Amino acid sequence: MQCGLDEAGRGPVIGPMVIAMVCGDEKDLSLIGARDSKILSPGRRETLLLLEP
Repeated sequence: MQCGLDEAGRGPVIGPMVIAMVCGDEKDLSLIGARDSKILSPGRRETLLLLEP
């Protein structure tokens, strides 16, 4: 099992912060090509978003 954790926002002092964690089977994540979203194209991110489990 692999997990990824990410945060977005400015924090409690300046504004809201969102933290998300996703876990999945390493084989399944590899099959769909899940990687760091910062290195994926916008089109590939959209494709992964629309995949059904």
